[in-house]
Order: sequence, then structure tokens, then C-alpha cells
Amino acid sequence: MRQIPEKAGEVIRNSSAVAIALVREAVYLRVPEHERGPNIQVDDQGRLQIYPALKLLGSTRLAVIQSTNDKYVPSAESRQLLGPDMAALRLYQVEARDHGFRGGRDLLFKDLDEAMGWLEHGG
Repeated sequence: MRQIPEKAGEVIRNSSAVAIALVREAVYLRVPEHERGPNIQVDDQGRLQIYPALKLLGSTRLAVIQSTNDKYVPSAESRQLLGPDMAALRLYQVEARDHGFRGGRDLLFKDLDEAMGWLEHGG
């Protein structure tokens, strides 16, 4: 088994990300059947299901920013799919008219700034 270099392991363990305007499935990412592990969920077209995949991130800190009126996944549904905020996960729900955060861009940038601070400083 190949070992991860110590420095790389530290980066992986301390990684974090911000996801903005998530959709249900990765539109352009298909997972071939022979590469699907038991925890990889796909739709009937073989597209990776985003929300179940997020649960595979383990301790990676993740801030998700979602519009309240996103036509693909509104923030209330995102909350149901993600569950409650936890030490490594936080959902920011932006009051906006659509997937592009129309009418809520100032709030989007405010929440993005807050999310970056949370990721950088741990809360």
C-alpha cells in the first residue's frame, strides 16, 4: 500500500472548502460502474450524487452556501440533506430569488466572508 507523505497527510487532514449553489448531481461527472464503491451514489444516468458524496469527506471542514429559492436544491432541502451544522459542516442559507442568488448577492458575499473566517479560524 502506498503511503501518503507526512506533509500531504497534514494538508488532507486540515483541508476545508466552500461550496456555493450546489445541485443534486454532478452534471458533467459520471462514475463508471466498475469504479463505484459501496458508498458512491449515482442517478440513473450514472451521475455522482453530490449530497451523499459530501458525507464521504470525513473531517474536511465544509461550508455550503445555498439560496432559499434555488430551483435545483433550495436551502431548506439542502438543510434536510446535510443535517444539522456540526464541527466540520456549516450551511449558510441566503435569502435570494434563484440559483444565481439574484436579489441576495450582498448576503451571499457576507456569508462567504463569514464562511471563510469560520474555515480559517475554526468557528
